[in-house]
Amino acid sequence: MMNARAIRGAALLSVCATLRVGNASGAPAPLAPAASESPEVPAATIPFEKFKLPNGLTVILHSDRSLPLVAVNIWYHVGPQNEPRHRSGFAHLFEHLMFEGSKHVGHEFDHILESIGATNSNATTSWDRTDYFETAPSENLELLFWLESDRMGFMIDTLTQERLDVQRDVVKNERRQSYENQPYGPSSLAMLNTLFPEGHPYHGAVIGSMEDLTSASLSDVVEFFRQYYAPSNATLCIAGDLDVAEAKALITRYFGSLSDRPRPEAKRTPYAPLTQPERVVVKEPVSLAQVAVGYRAPPAYSADDAALEVAMEVLAASKVNFDSPDERREPDKTQVDMVKTPKGTVARFTLQPGWTWESCIKPIVGTESCQVDHLGYVESGRIKIMPDDGEAMVYGAGDVYVLEPGHMAEVVGDEPFVCYEFESTAAEKYASA
Repeated sequence: MMNARAIRGAALLSVCATLRVGNASGAPAPLAPAASESPEVPAATIPFEKFKLPNGLTVILHSDRSLPLVAVNIWYHVGPQNEPRHRSGFAHLFEHLMFEGSKHVGHEFDHILESIGATNSNATTSWDRTDYFETAPSENLELLFWLESDRMGFMIDTLTQERLDVQRDVVKNERRQSYENQPYGPSSLAMLNTLFPEGHPYHGAVIGSMEDLTSASLSDVVEFFRQYYAPSNATLCIAGDLDVAEAKALITRYFGSLSDRPRPEAKRTPYAPLTQPERVVVKEPVSLAQVAVGYRAPPAYSADDAALEVAMEVLAASKVNFDSPDERREPDKTQVDMVKTPKGTVARFTLQPGWTWESCIKPIVGTESCQVDHLGYVESGRIKIMPDDGEAMVYGAGDVYVLEPGHMAEVVGDEPFVCYEFESTAAEKYASA
């Protein structure tokens, strides 16, 4: 459930993948590079209504009757930055506890949602917030309000030491899977702790430390709930097939009667860059070394945020040159261009003759793109794919292939190999085009 994306950063990465061919028939037409000038697209607007209940709950409503669905999202303004000293992981622990049941709903929260065909029911935790959400057929909007209001007001009434212990063990096992027993897990923790040292509210992982999770008591949990899970510290957002007037009446009915408690004072930590560069070496039992570079960046939506986004695109996505261990003196052997097409942005690879590579085991930072098959289309040149469990084959212009981890590939012939690689989500569109 945990989502550790709360701060903006930039990183340098090197990614590679190998190829397995598919059926060459029915290949999509070659993609033309984007025009140098494109018409200006008007800014998107989403109409909404925002108001606040007397108990402090902020509400945002957006009506869109195009589909008979409604999405509910409650954002609690609490995250690890609000946790008391030696109580790290409380915000994420609550993400789990909020699914344990509440006074009037009982322990049937998930079962009720499943029975009405709800989808996308989950929660995430980041350094500054925790949010809970679900999507369901719109005739069930009142039921969703009942479920969410009951756990906002009465979750703590049914929490026992036994249920706390169960979810505490679940979270501790999640930490083992994410960090202690995960390749590159300890080094990712070292990165966070170096960027945000002891005393900074973002220090440590969102999931918390084993020691703090073990020492958490039921009384600590109750106090944390009373302080941060109040209507005045939450924002309720509803979007979809709804009548605004009816939705307002239901919100007042189910959330308006919840206790009015003062909103906790928000913690504000001024942005400050690191005083000097830091270099950390972490020894792990892995067969492939990893290099990661992180930067402490200004807050999201600050004046420098847009410039940072552009810088990240330039550094990591636009015309990235990288070389293999065997081609260190020829950095221009490979080029990747991000090409805009009518159906979206795709990667255009140019590989020089003689270039060979093996699919990556793990990208350097932040993506699992090499772990899934990707659809590709050959524009020119030839490439030989050497799977570890089959016969090597050569593919040329017009062929369609699928990227698959674990195979060797070599550019053959005298001309560069040029291909388009689509992300997995776009692959189906192009495959059926």
